[in-house]
Amino acid sequence: MKSPLKGKIVQSGIIYTALSFVTGGCNLIFQRILISALDGDSGEYGAFKTTAVFVTLLGLPLTMATQAVIHHIAHYQGTGNEARLNGLLAGCRSFLLKFTIVVSLLGVALIQPLSSYFDIPRASLTVSALISLLIALWSGYAGALAQGLGWFKRLALIGIGGVAAKLIFTLLITRRYPVAETGVIAVSIGALATAAVFFWWRDLFKAGERIAPWNRDFFRYMAVAGAAVMAQWCFMDGSTLVVGKYFAKADQDSYGVAITIAIGLHMAVGPLLSVLFAARSSERSSQSMEAPLRLLALYAAGLAVGAFVLFFVRDLCVLFMVKRASPETSAMIGRLAITMIFVGLIQALGMWSLASNWMKSTVLYGLLGATYWAVLLGVASQATPTLPHTVTPGANAGEFTIRFQPNSRIGAPNYRILHQSGKSSGFTEVTNISGTQHTFQAATNQLAGPHQFKVVPALPPKTLLTIMPVAAAAGFVVMLAVWIVTLRRSRVVKQE
Repeated sequence: MKSPLKGKIVQSGIIYTALSFVTGGCNLIFQRILISALDGDSGEYGAFKTTAVFVTLLGLPLTMATQAVIHHIAHYQGTGNEARLNGLLAGCRSFLLKFTIVVSLLGVALIQPLSSYFDIPRASLTVSALISLLIALWSGYAGALAQGLGWFKRLALIGIGGVAAKLIFTLLITRRYPVAETGVIAVSIGALATAAVFFWWRDLFKAGERIAPWNRDFFRYMAVAGAAVMAQWCFMDGSTLVVGKYFAKADQDSYGVAITIAIGLHMAVGPLLSVLFAARSSERSSQSMEAPLRLLALYAAGLAVGAFVLFFVRDLCVLFMVKRASPETSAMIGRLAITMIFVGLIQALGMWSLASNWMKSTVLYGLLGATYWAVLLGVASQATPTLPHTVTPGANAGEFTIRFQPNSRIGAPNYRILHQSGKSSGFTEVTNISGTQHTFQAATNQLAGPHQFKVVPALPPKTLLTIMPVAAAAGFVVMLAVWIVTLRRSRVVKQE
């Protein structure tokens, strides 16, 4: 007999998928307005993208815990034991509250050294990232409680309201102050909308006996959820931090636009993953896998068709986003579309493994994601070694002469002069130049020293964009092979 609760969750998930299309479209409009506000090739849009992804990196521990709690609660929703479910909700709510506090304190402690490593260009951007992180963490806490109860419709509507808030802020503030900081704050304003979940506080905080979630299943969920969340971030967002650290400013902007368009492909079909996760999680004890397999096939078909269409309309997409032709951005989209197919398929198989509680397959998913990101970082680092150089003060305050010998073996088309003043910010690119002797104006006042400089070749975008689809395809082959073997074994066990 079909469970009414399962049917309600699936129906809610379908509505969530439909409304998420609207939210995704609004997010693209937000990005378009932001690109226009942050002015073309200034490097500000690239800095915004890097900072936004940096914030998500710091928030990964809470995302991991949230996914574990959602999975744990979803399992008990299928049992129909409402008393135990309410007690478990109270226990998980207490756990998430404490965990959010811990992650917030960790974020405050780690944000400065990590922002320096990833070359977040300004101290003000680091402060904006910290504000955005704290808002994202506590909004994530609210969203986790709602997802655990299957409130997909409410979350979708709240998401639309959040996008509207971002649009209004961008139109009123970011256009007036066209810097990356206002873009980061706009994202935070949108995230604040999730706090509307607390309007239904009576449903969230029902009285009853608190049941601690600590058991063997929960720790397994924590392990597999951690691996899955890490993999998803590495595959989808990790490359943006690599670009922010190694690309020239103009290339950072081009890549920011290209990856936004490419990820739009996942925004179109991605909500099916949430439905797939819920369907597979609630039916994992059943021998029938027909419904989840159909959802998986539909998702794969959507990815393939979407990437095919995107490849041929990429010039129009670029024209829509930046209001002018950009051959550099269009060229990036072609390779990113191929990458997104393999990344999306790996993600689907990984989510299936997570919903099925396949420990080894999900851990492999996490390892593949970490390996993918490590390969990109390694390739970029090897291609952009720091060059020996000398620095002498110029005739005027804040002016320096940089001399270095270009590395003929690398053959880079241009070089980046990176500058850091004091200990409170990362390195900032001063300019893109070529030759063997250069004079430039430092980004900060001479008195704010000590001044540090780096001379590195700018990473050609083609270098990274060539390795991305190859690495993603290799990861997909490994994940698919393991998924097929595990699926066959699970069917044999159920039949026995």
